Amino acid sequence: MRNMTTEMTDFIATDGATLVTLWQLTTKDGLVVRSTDYSDAIEYYGQVFNNLDGMSRTAVQFNSNLTDDNLSASGFVNVFATREELLGGKYDYAEVLIFLINPFDHSMGAINLVRGNLGNIEVIDDSFATDLTSRINQLGSRVGLACSPSCRAQLGDAQCGVSLAAITTTGAVLGIGANTFAVSLGNSLLTFPQGKLTWTSGANNGGEFEVKNYSLGELTLYLKPNFDIELGDTFTIVQGCDKTIDVCTNTYGNAPNFRGEPDIPGADAYYTRIERRDTVSS
Repeated sequence: MRNMTTEMTDFIATDGATLVTLWQLTTKDGLVVRSTDYSDAIEYYGQVFNNLDGMSRTAVQFNSNLTDDNLSASGFVNVFATREELLGGKYDYAEVLIFLINPFDHSMGAINLVRGNLGNIEVIDDSFATDLTSRINQLGSRVGLACSPSCRAQLGDAQCGVSLAAITTTGAVLGIGANTFAVSLGNSLLTFPQGKLTWTSGANNGGEFEVKNYSLGELTLYLKPNFDIELGDTFTIVQGCDKTIDVCTNTYGNAPNFRGEPDIPGADAYYTRIERRDTVSS
C-alpha cells in the first residue's frame, strides 16, 4: 500500500480522476533533471517539471513479497541528454524518483510510485532504453565486509587515506596507434597500470577508463572509448594500485590502512590441502 493523503484517496476513487507523472533524476555529479508527461510544464512546490516529448515508460509493477519493482524507460536521444552524455555514462546509475499528482490541486500531495536507480543506458541509433532498479533491491545486497587477501578500499577514498593530488597528472594525445596512443604527461615518473584516466576534452569528454599499461610514452586502456580518440584530446590520469600489500607498503607507504588480509591462503593452497587430505584418506 502506498501512503496517500485522505484527499488523494478520495480523489482517485472518483470517476475521471486525472493524474500526471512527475520524474526527478539526479546524476552522480549532482545534475537534476525534472520532467512530466503532462502537456505543459508543472511547478510543484517550487520545482519546475518540464514536458519532455519523446520519452515513455512501462507500467510500474509493485510486489508484496519483497521482490524487485520493475520499470523500463525509453526515449529519443537529445530529449534531455546528448548521445555523447548517454554513451559516456553521465546518466548511468542516476537516482530516480517517480510520483503522481493531481495537476489541478497540488495540496492533495503525491503518490510515490518508485525510487531507485537507473541501470546501464543502451543507445541504439537515435533512441535509448534503460531499466530502473528500486531501493528494495538493496535488501538482496551483501551487508558487511568479506575477507580477502587484496585491499577492499579504493585508492584515495576515506579508508585508504592516500592523497590523490600527488599521484595525478594531466596529459594530451600526440599520436594514435592500433591499440595504444602516444601521450605527453605533466609527470612521467608516475606508474599507471590499473590507474584511472578521465577525458577532459574531445568526443569522450567526461568518460572514465581504466589504464592497462603505460610504457615509453604510450598508453593502453582496457576498454576502447565510445568515440574515436583525436589528436590533442586532453585528460587527467591517476596512478593505479593493484590492491596488494606489497604495492601498498612499497609504493604508497600505507600499510597501516591496508583493508585486506594478505595472510589468508589463496584458492591454490585450499585445493592443495584437499588433495593431500584425499591422498592420505586413500
